[in-house]
Amino acid sequence: MPEPDGLTPGPGRLDARTADELVSLAGGSTENELIGPDRGLEHSALYTVIFLALIGGAMVLAGDSYWGTNPAAHSVLESVATILAFIVGALALVRYYSRKQVTFLLIGCGFLGAAILDLNHVISTTPQILDARATQDSRLDPVAAYQWTWTAGRVFLSIFLFMSLLAWRQVVREGRDEAIPEVSVYLTALVLTVANLLFFEYIPLQPLSSFTGWVRRPGELLPALFFLLSFIGFYRKGSWRRDHFEHWMMVSLLIGMLTHLAFMAFSWQRFDAMFDAAHVLKIASYIAILTGLLSSVYATFTREASVLDALTQSNDALAREVDFRAKTEQAVKESSERLQRFQHAGPGGGGEGRCDPEYSP
Repeated sequence: MPEPDGLTPGPGRLDARTADELVSLAGGSTENELIGPDRGLEHSALYTVIFLALIGGAMVLAGDSYWGTNPAAHSVLESVATILAFIVGALALVRYYSRKQVTFLLIGCGFLGAAILDLNHVISTTPQILDARATQDSRLDPVAAYQWTWTAGRVFLSIFLFMSLLAWRQVVREGRDEAIPEVSVYLTALVLTVANLLFFEYIPLQPLSSFTGWVRRPGELLPALFFLLSFIGFYRKGSWRRDHFEHWMMVSLLIGMLTHLAFMAFSWQRFDAMFDAAHVLKIASYIAILTGLLSSVYATFTREASVLDALTQSNDALAREVDFRAKTEQAVKESSERLQRFQHAGPGGGGEGRCDPEYSP
C-alpha cells in the first residue's frame, strides 16, 4: 500500500550512534577510551629536553652561593605557589565530580593540603612573625622554620600524587572506580594536614642541613623519591602518549622531582641561587599540571555537551518516528473502514457486492 498522504519518514529517524558510542562520549581518559594520535615520541623528547635543561641549569647555578634576594621575594614566590595550589586542587575536584575517577580526587586533596601547608610556610617565614616567635621561644631556629615548613608541603603533595598512581592500579585490579571511598581520602588529607600544622607549632625543630655530606639538604630526597616513583609509574601506564592531562602531569612530576633532587638538595643557605631557582620551579610544576587540568576539564565538558546533544537528537527523532507510526496506523484503519463500507454497500446489500477490480482504496 502506498504511503498515506503527508506521511513520509523523512530524515528524522534515530541517530545511528549506538549505546556504546554514547557511553564513550561521556567517558574520561581511560585506556580503552583514549583517542587521537600517538605523540609518545614528541612527549618523550620534551621530557628529555626538560631533564637536560634543568640539570644543566643546576650545574650553572651551583657556583652562585648568594645573589641578593630577600625574604620579601621569597614571600611573593610562595604566595603565588599557594594560590596556584588552591586553584589546582579546586579544579581537580571539579574534574572528579564531573566524572568520578579517584585519581583526580587524590590529586585535588593533595594540592589543597599542600596549599594549606604552603600558606603556613608563607606565614611562618614572614620576617615579623618569625622574629616574634623567636623572641617568645628561644629554641626556634629560623633556618629550621624555613626548611621544615617548605619540605612538609612538598612531602605531602608527593605522597598524594604517588597515592593517585596506586589508586589507579587498584581500580584496574578491581575493575571499578569506587575502589577507594572518597570519605576516607578527605579524612586522611585532613588529618595529615592538621597533624603537620600542629607538629610545627609545638615541636622544637632542628635544621635539615648537613654540613659534611655532599647533599646539603638530605631531607629533600624524600619528596624527590615520591615524585620520581610517580613519574616512573605514570610513564609505564602509557596514557601520557595521547592524554593531555597525563602528559602535563608527567611534566609537573619531572620538574617537581628535579626541584628537590637537583636544586634544593644542594642549597647551602637561604636566598642562594639554588634556593630561589627551586621556588621558581615549584611554581612551574604547578602551572604545568594546571594546564593539563584545564585541558581535561574542557574535554570533559565538551564530551558531556556532545552526549547531551546526541541524546536530544535521538529523543526528537524517536518522537517523530512514534508520531509517524501513529499516523500511519490511523490511516490504515480508516482505509480498512472505507473498504468494509464499500463491500457492504454493493448489489444484494449482503456485503457480497462486486468490486471494480481496478479500484484500489
